Amino acid sequence: MAVEHQRQFVASAADIGTWEWNLTDQKLVWSDRYREIIGVSRTVEARYDRLFELVHPEDRKIVKDAIGNSARQGDDFDCEFRIFRASDGVERWIHIKARVDRARAGNPARMLAAVVDTTARKAAELEIQDSAARLKVLVETVSDGVILTDGTGHILLFNPACEQLFGYSADEVIGQGVQMVLPLRDGVGWHASDEKDPHIGLSRAAEGQHRNGTAISVLLSIGEVTRDGRSLFIVIVHDLTLQKQAERERNELRRQLMRPQENERLRLAHDLHDEVGQLLAAMMLDLQRLESVIGEPGRNFLNNLHSRLDNMGQSLHQVARQLRPLSIDDFGLKRALADFVFEWGERFGIAVDLQCVNCDLDRLSGDLTTSLYRICQEALTNIAKHAAGASQVGVIVDKLDDTLRLTIEDNGCGFDVNDVMERSGKGTLGGLGLAGMRERLALFGGEMQIESSAGVGTTIYIKISTEPPEPMTWLAKHG
Repeated sequence: MAVEHQRQFVASAADIGTWEWNLTDQKLVWSDRYREIIGVSRTVEARYDRLFELVHPEDRKIVKDAIGNSARQGDDFDCEFRIFRASDGVERWIHIKARVDRARAGNPARMLAAVVDTTARKAAELEIQDSAARLKVLVETVSDGVILTDGTGHILLFNPACEQLFGYSADEVIGQGVQMVLPLRDGVGWHASDEKDPHIGLSRAAEGQHRNGTAISVLLSIGEVTRDGRSLFIVIVHDLTLQKQAERERNELRRQLMRPQENERLRLAHDLHDEVGQLLAAMMLDLQRLESVIGEPGRNFLNNLHSRLDNMGQSLHQVARQLRPLSIDDFGLKRALADFVFEWGERFGIAVDLQCVNCDLDRLSGDLTTSLYRICQEALTNIAKHAAGASQVGVIVDKLDDTLRLTIEDNGCGFDVNDVMERSGKGTLGGLGLAGMRERLALFGGEMQIESSAGVGTTIYIKISTEPPEPMTWLAKHG
């Protein structure tokens, strides 16, 4: 009896219901916990047929066969099925494990069963299955590529969008290294590590590789999850091909719109230089002739007039150079930059050092030549306006492979880069010059970085490809 009480206590503590069926006299005993599970009170008699009354009709035959076979053959059984709880009719899941004890003669004599209410676990399993099914539908229908890799970068999942993007079927890449389709040239990848990869959780532009070897511009978002102590990486791949093509076409349109503006500037510069300049020169000659026929009292007036005309000529010359330096077309960009920085330094009293290293600026395309000149012009204009206390300016142009680098630095008062760039993005006063520089750089895929701090000065780093932009698809078809 003590052993029986101990057994009941353990079962109760473990939240397990039990029943015992004597196969000889058919007497059946239900524990209190089992009665709670199936929703019957202590007054209800425990009978064999009642075991099946509450079982879900779809599961009843399976349960009857399992218990019947165990009772006849003496085998243990393990079964999970649905019931309708007697007290409220609510559907529940229960799990039964039964053991059969044999008599001395060897025949089955007693069946002992442990019963657990598994409704909560079953609901969680079904929820997981539903979530997995929804996730599968999402992964298979989403327009972006989805790649799942293990901690060593081997592909575990490759959705249909990836198949279409990279030209491989899932069967061809599953188990292969992710570098097969994402050969990251900077050597940065993802792998299980004690230190978090700085690229995890961030988006980054990269180049994928199609089956035929073609490079594909993509945007990657990499996430890391841990499952059973193992690192898994989810890679979302967004195809940038159409976006890049649209950007190239937009930049080509803007370049084509810029050309008439520069041509108009050139025409105005020529008009000022040739026509207005010649008129001023003729007026200066006429004044010199008047000096010989006008007496001493009138010469002071002529001298003042001569001085004003001279200042007007210098102003018109300056305006003409700002519109379009004629030396770009006549002598090339290097000479035009040299003339500009010299005159700028003379005008503002600031020492300027121009260095052109390892590059032939006169072999650049006309559009790029104009843009580089305008960028340098805008940068020096900004220094004159905002770099209070500047006494020295350095302009360095050099070339590395197909990349032209322009560095402009001053020793002025400096500024808060974040504040100015934010205002530049909004187009507010003080940022329009930087916005114009960025816009011109964008036409050629260039980059600009600014370093500055109060009292130290400012340095602008510019990189721009000297390779001609790819031909524009839309204009090629419709232009």
